[in-house]
Amino acid sequence: MKIAIYFFAILLTACNTNKQELNDLRLIDVAGAVNNSRTVNLSEIADSIEYIPLETRKESLIGIIHGGRIFREQELIYIPVLNEGVRVFNKKGEFINTIHKEGRGPEEYGRYLKNNIDHVTGNIYIQGSRIIIEYKYNGDFVRKINLPEYSMGDTVRFVFFRDFGNYLLITSDLALNSRYSAFVTDTTFNIIMKIEYPKEEQEFVKKINYRRPPSTDPRIFKYGDKIRIINGHNKNILSINKDLSIDTAFILNYGKYDAKNSKTPLNPDSPYLWQRLDAFESDDYLFLKMHVGTLLKKPTILLDVMGKEFNYNHSCSFFNKKTGKFTFLDQPLPYQLGFNEDFEGGPAFWPKYVSADNYMISIISAIEFKSFADKNNVSQKYKALADKLKESDNHVLIKVKLKNCKR
Repeated sequence: MKIAIYFFAILLTACNTNKQELNDLRLIDVAGAVNNSRTVNLSEIADSIEYIPLETRKESLIGIIHGGRIFREQELIYIPVLNEGVRVFNKKGEFINTIHKEGRGPEEYGRYLKNNIDHVTGNIYIQGSRIIIEYKYNGDFVRKINLPEYSMGDTVRFVFFRDFGNYLLITSDLALNSRYSAFVTDTTFNIIMKIEYPKEEQEFVKKINYRRPPSTDPRIFKYGDKIRIINGHNKNILSINKDLSIDTAFILNYGKYDAKNSKTPLNPDSPYLWQRLDAFESDDYLFLKMHVGTLLKKPTILLDVMGKEFNYNHSCSFFNKKTGKFTFLDQPLPYQLGFNEDFEGGPAFWPKYVSADNYMISIISAIEFKSFADKNNVSQKYKALADKLKESDNHVLIKVKLKNCKR
């Protein structure tokens, strides 16, 4: 299918880390934090924590969370469950319904692939095979968007620009010689704008390997009415704004630990830094998982499925947008990642989602919640909730209210 290109305009200006940038609050000094990792209490960045048991019914039970992702917007909780659609709960944890409409009908999405949530309406977008369908939280059909028949790559991923017009951000797994990392289109998939994959990234991939390692793929996340893009190991985190202009939201200073200094293929133990996995942003903080290889003084130790220890070559980290301070997090407890939960003495906390109204969200199974209470010195409030739960009960949602940070 031929594509009508209404507009093609993008000029990305690379910003060098120089003296002027040292006072730039966009500058994230990742390299400078390597030798200064620390344990961080959750109360340093948050005002409160709330544990919300999700209602236990046969139809509401959560098995395997699809992609490990959960969502919370407009006081609604959305949990994609593998092969079972999306469970929807209210703010009290009461079950509302499941949106599960696999099939070939006019209001069905075929095979479930992934979903996204509209910050403004709370509507849910489910991507199936060659289609995106918008539903209300109660499962009512809103509309259907057909994915293009032409190929932008092996896998199509999307972010829906619902907040400021009917635009889609399309990214795809990159081939070795890919020129673009993302496309902005209208809902009929006419291309509005193309985002070039940085030439230095293309050259780097060709130098270190015959194919692209996963760390070179574009990562996208949303903040308010902006879409952020991280292109591979590139130091610039770009922002697509409401008017479709593009600027540099943040600048990652990797210093001597820049992966582009590597002369060999990258591997989990490579002593280089790059952003990896999910990223989240609130009004005052940026939460990043960073590949650290063997760089940190205190390596992260986790347990595999067989209960055997292994070195986890990534680190949780956060950036204070108001002070310009970047911090790597040491493990607060054995085999756990994230912040030390010093409100109720619960398990370490790391967000699976950050909502538009500045809440961090995560989840824990009832059996894990109870087990932690039995083995640790938790608060009376935590213990009382654990005593009420049965091991067969549904999961417990964790809701953390972030502080309003001041300069």
